[in-house]
Amino acid sequence: MENTPITTRKQVYSIAEVTAMGILKVETSYVNRTQSDVFMPQCFRDIPPFSFEKRTNEGWVDAYTATCVLVGRDPIHVKPGGTYTVAIPFSVLDSEVENLPGTYRLVWHIRSTKDLSDNKDILPIEKRISNAFTITQ
Repeated sequence: MENTPITTRKQVYSIAEVTAMGILKVETSYVNRTQSDVFMPQCFRDIPPFSFEKRTNEGWVDAYTATCVLVGRDPIHVKPGGTYTVAIPFSVLDSEVENLPGTYRLVWHIRSTKDLSDNKDILPIEKRISNAFTITQ
């Protein structure tokens, strides 16, 4: 497995796992490998802002970005060496299922401060990505 700060519980997910509501849940864990506290805004129920990227011939491209409305909730706080675990919902429309198989990774919105007013304090991409995982037919 890749040495990434975010890891998925499984390496392979199947379209058969998509719920009747069109959701594929990807269980993930983030380990704060920095020397400082990190923060993530909260979207929904304790879920940080995230996107799924799909590997193509051109590299990693955005496949799905969750809509996140920040409504005054305290950010998720992870101390150095700490872990945060959550199931990330990948929304799949019926019309997209045939294009779903492929290799993906998650990108989380992780910051070095609690300040959510701008993007100056977002960690570099290599500190907020998951391992690559596959979605199969």
